[in-house]
Amino acid sequence: ALKNFLGLKKLFEEAGLGHLLQDPEALKRFLALAQTFKDAGRGDLLDDPEALKDFLGIGAVFDEFGLGHLVGDNEALRTFLENYAQLKETLVKLGLEHLLDNPEELGRQLERLNELERILKSFGRGDVVEDPSLLAEILSRYIGLEKACGEYGFSDLFYPY
Repeated sequence: ALKNFLGLKKLFEEAGLGHLLQDPEALKRFLALAQTFKDAGRGDLLDDPEALKDFLGIGAVFDEFGLGHLVGDNEALRTFLENYAQLKETLVKLGLEHLLDNPEELGRQLERLNELERILKSFGRGDVVEDPSLLAEILSRYIGLEKACGEYGFSDLFYPY
């Protein structure tokens, strides 16, 4: 038994954990931590130091993008991921999934959409924002009026430049 203990002690010391054998409370906390990994379905991380290092380094990645608060808050992380999944699903349905890889272009398109909405509302046509098919009716009438005016010599009303 002494030989087994000495072998165990050597393994702990080589792993930099020799202090755990002198502090029963520290050993208890360490074993509880190991059990927590196993209970969470991530016991595999205890067998692969590189995988554990990568797993623990994920917080730095979140911090890099100003999202470090999500790492310690499962509910906030869940909400964030649900929102992303819904955004992705919406963009895919619209055939705009390429914008997930190009946030600048997504921003530009949303800016143009906001500007278009502002202009339509400034001309009292905010209803077009809610029902874009109205724009087709408006443009059809505009083209008809433009054509009629052109036939009577008033095309400069539409093309003053």
